[in-house]
Amino acid sequence: MSVKNDFKAFAISSNANVPSQQNYETYPNLLVGFPDNQYIPNHILNKILRQASTISSAVADFIATESGTDVLDDGNVTKITAQFKSVLDKKIAKCCNLNVNTANKVVNGWWKCGDTGIIIQWGQANGCGAINDYRNFPISFPNACFQIVATYSEFENFGAGVAALPVSASQFIVTCRNSAYQLASNFVRYVAIGY
Repeated sequence: MSVKNDFKAFAISSNANVPSQQNYETYPNLLVGFPDNQYIPNHILNKILRQASTISSAVADFIATESGTDVLDDGNVTKITAQFKSVLDKKIAKCCNLNVNTANKVVNGWWKCGDTGIIIQWGQANGCGAINDYRNFPISFPNACFQIVATYSEFENFGAGVAALPVSASQFIVTCRNSAYQLASNFVRYVAIGY
């Protein structure tokens, strides 16, 4: 069921009997109001009603759309004010209470996206000496590590290659092999991503 907005804009058709905005802004009584017992041209009254009703219709439509409740012309100012305040409070909370990115900017550090929960970690480690010689991430990934990549820390240290693999949300293995394809404890740098 769609929500109802009783507040309708007045004289909004393209052929409405209203003065141009430029003429309206130069109308002599615009700033002081109408004097007593003076004839007021209909096109001026239409313009006044159109301006007031258009903005009230737009605000009422915003309230109805964002709150999912009817906005009724029943004279209940308190109810409309409460609906408007509720919508604004929700909008402000959504804008101002954004999740904050956090980081630990050190050699073995991490960065966490407050909105998505994605975590990027980096660091340095020595190559593992055995298949169960694991290294720890700076922090555990709450769910899983998607991928880890590693490379030698210096060009002179290269050998047959470096391989890195996450073994859990908190640990990984990194192997280095020298030019004879033997495990070596070379110093490596790594980057890992997970959530």
